[in-house]
Amino acid sequence: CHSLEARWLPGSVSRVRGGRTRAIYVLRSTAPVGFKPHRGLSRRSTSRGRHRGSPTRMMARSSEDDARRAAEIERMVLEFSVPSVPEITATALIAEMRDDQRTNPYVLVDVRTDDERKVSAIPGSISPSKYEADFDASYRDKRVVAYCTIGYRSGKYVEKLIKDKGVDAYNLRGSVLSWTHAGGELVVTGGDGKAEPTTRVHTFGKKWDLARSGYDSVWFNMPAVSYVKNMLFRRR
Repeated sequence: CHSLEARWLPGSVSRVRGGRTRAIYVLRSTAPVGFKPHRGLSRRSTSRGRHRGSPTRMMARSSEDDARRAAEIERMVLEFSVPSVPEITATALIAEMRDDQRTNPYVLVDVRTDDERKVSAIPGSISPSKYEADFDASYRDKRVVAYCTIGYRSGKYVEKLIKDKGVDAYNLRGSVLSWTHAGGELVVTGGDGKAEPTTRVHTFGKKWDLARSGYDSVWFNMPAVSYVKNMLFRRR
């Protein structure tokens, strides 16, 4: 298993409205040489310690840790999923996108907040507001796959699309967390609008820190608390 070492870094608190502060957490793992965190985000970071021993032993430990994380994702999917909503797995989605590179077989809708999407997103995904604004002109007859962190928010969104618009829509099972375990690419969009590959992924909170090894998990403290409260309220 990976060891964790937490410490405050300079500039690790950012201001929000009303003079309050919010902490931003980052779980750092092995990143590509020369990789730089996306600018504009203060952060609190924890670093996974280096394994001691042979490369084979290190790989075995990483594999075991990923298996544990994948199992926990599946457990949480069963806890938070919307049973009435059709799903597609990350592996199946990646395969379909690879087989039909000229025309994406799905419209990918990222139902997370703007702050979450700024950390990273699945390539080609759009926000709910863009999808709904261009629905009649561009998306009425297209299949939809929605995703969030684990699949609860996107499941509710898909449920609403099917009920209100009769859309052929699917929830990405395990959402962005399962996407990392399937080896899916993530991108971050800079100020020039250009998307660049990244290993950073917003994981909503410490409980959801289940991305595959090799990805850097990020979460914002205050929004995570409010999101959990909202979810619990809706589920009552």
